[in-house]
Amino acid sequence: MSYNLYGTRISNTYQRLLQITSGNTILNGNGGYVNFSVLNASVMSGTTFYSGNTPLSSVFLSTATTISGGFLGWTASTGANSIIVNNGSGNVGGGVNNIVGGYRSTVTGNDSSILGGYNSTVSGFWTSVVGGYQNNASGNYSSVLAGKKNNVSGKFSFVGSGNGNVISSTYSTIIGGINNSALTVNGSVIMGGNGNLV
Repeated sequence: MSYNLYGTRISNTYQRLLQITSGNTILNGNGGYVNFSVLNASVMSGTTFYSGNTPLSSVFLSTATTISGGFLGWTASTGANSIIVNNGSGNVGGGVNNIVGGYRSTVTGNDSSILGGYNSTVSGFWTSVVGGYQNNASGNYSSVLAGKKNNVSGKFSFVGSGNGNVISSTYSTIIGGINNSALTVNGSVIMGGNGNLV
């Protein structure tokens, strides 16, 4: 196996790429390219990882047994091209193109994800929960970064952290705090505090 570094100019910035070649196909029939990252030669072998028609779940499943540190890899979920982490907690990726980590996590919106945390849900499309406890993101294009029992139903809205924060307006942000609500004023921002309402 050989590794060759290349630089590709994209929109006035440079992206470093790593070409991986071996006896068989890695990413496509031409040897392929992947974004430059730390790779372990024992993990990347001469098997086909992506051929253009391979589901996302197959890509992750093919490397599941080679990841060290106790991580058990990924498995396909009920949604098309959706994967869940193998921890036996009942994670669900019921939409299309979901990546579901964490514990007891449920994603039903298309092109959405939960990366970590416990018992969080995502039903909005193009939406994410990064971590935390019992966070919910149901607004399309919305996100919850962390915290506990935060709820974002407004589109294009964001909760950074905190406890019990709620957003139902669009283009709104709550950075942190407890029991803050952005309900009726679109484009509102609450930086923190307790019980603020806009």
